[in-house]
Amino acid sequence: MTEADLAMRLERLKHEYRLRSAVLRVNVPLRIQNAVCLAGALILMVLIMACGNASRRHPVIVLNDWHNLDYAESACKSRAGLGYDPWCIDPKMSALDYESQLEGIFAAEPACRGVSLVHWEGPRNSKEGEIALARKSPSDWNLMLDMDSDPRDRPVSWSLINLGKDTPKIFASMEARTPSELVLDACHIARHAGGDVH
Repeated sequence: MTEADLAMRLERLKHEYRLRSAVLRVNVPLRIQNAVCLAGALILMVLIMACGNASRRHPVIVLNDWHNLDYAESACKSRAGLGYDPWCIDPKMSALDYESQLEGIFAAEPACRGVSLVHWEGPRNSKEGEIALARKSPSDWNLMLDMDSDPRDRPVSWSLINLGKDTPKIFASMEARTPSELVLDACHIARHAGGDVH
């Protein structure tokens, strides 16, 4: 081997050494970069999941005062000649008293966590109820009470109608012996805590 061959070989070894050390220098930051990208992707995934949950609306139950009070008053008028009924002295006030009981139980019932209760007093009042009724969201519900006598004497018939415009109408029509029973059932239905019915 000549001196020129040795010099050329030495240059080639130096060049390979520089390439290897450059690759090593690049690989260390590349590993760190991969770890940072992975951590960033995990953070982004958590944020997307949190935003997805935040954008999901909580259920709203619209207590339809307009229907409830009108129904109670009409029921008393239709029974006017059938004898004295103390509940019918002021049926609207009696119905409002029952709704107040529902509100108190609703506020304390753990099954109603995340569900909002709003009133709709008719076309000229109650903005929250009006907004919920107009929104037509699948998470909004219309609660109507058919009280035709004192709820302490007999069960109250009630209906819960899903307001979603693009969803099949989910309709529950039941009787409740107590206000607690009504609130519990309505909240379970609004939260979809029971089974899916198709």
